[in-house]
Amino acid sequence: MLFAGEIRLGDGEGDDLVHVSEDDEETRGGDGDGGDGEGKEGKLRKERETRDGERALRDVEEMERSEEEFVKEMEVTRTQSSYYKKSTTHTHAGLCSMWKCCPVSLPIDQNKRVEAEEKRTNLRLREEQNAAYRASLEADQARESQRQEEEERLEREAAEAERKRKEEEEAQERAEREAVERETDRVRMRPEKVLALGDDPEKVPDVAHVSSPPFLCHSLLSLFCFCWVFTVHVDCLFAVTM
Repeated sequence: MLFAGEIRLGDGEGDDLVHVSEDDEETRGGDGDGGDGEGKEGKLRKERETRDGERALRDVEEMERSEEEFVKEMEVTRTQSSYYKKSTTHTHAGLCSMWKCCPVSLPIDQNKRVEAEEKRTNLRLREEQNAAYRASLEADQARESQRQEEEERLEREAAEAERKRKEEEEAQERAEREAVERETDRVRMRPEKVLALGDDPEKVPDVAHVSSPPFLCHSLLSLFCFCWVFTVHVDCLFAVTM
């Protein structure tokens, strides 16, 4: 019994079955006409190999199902010895004819497994590269954020130092102005205090009058005033230069 798309080669019971599909016939026809180029031929050849592999896998699965069904039937009919012997002969012949197709599918299956392994390897490498890129990007972002925070901290510290310096300068200038004002008020009020003392009291009986020589008194007063004024001016100049 032949299935659709199968051609029997030979004349014996164990003849090989060659699967022929419409796609193979079209491909052969296209090869006879010349094709469209090496690229197209390679693509068609690859598609044909893929289809052949899929068909071989389906054939193997069908054979496995057929073998399982046959084993079940064998278990049911094992009690019948005559039928058992007859069916055993046909079974071995059928298995031999079916398993002759398996070596054709083995290289195709091997190629499919190699391609699948390559795809998995490429996918794993791509995932590892993506993970490394994401880690590098996160590290760069963390460094950039840390650098910005450091710059902002330095700017805040510089602004705070400038503010404190200005406050200290203003406080120093204010203290100098207050010192100058106090000295000015003291110099201005000294003649007023001297005038407030008034003239010397008149001589009266029974009163002792103590006086110093005019020259000595004038010299001491002048020396005291000179020293005091010189000290004030020196302090003012020193405060201004600071």
